[in-house]
Amino acid sequence: MNFKNFSDAAMVSIQYFLADNWSELRVYRFK
Repeated sequence: MNFKNFSDAAMVSIQYFLADNWSELRVYRFK
């Protein structure tokens, strides 16, 4: 696994993590 693939995978997982947290925060705010 080279660095570019690792950084791409990290970016994708971070985006999913943030999107998941953001949707939970939005649901919590507007509940």
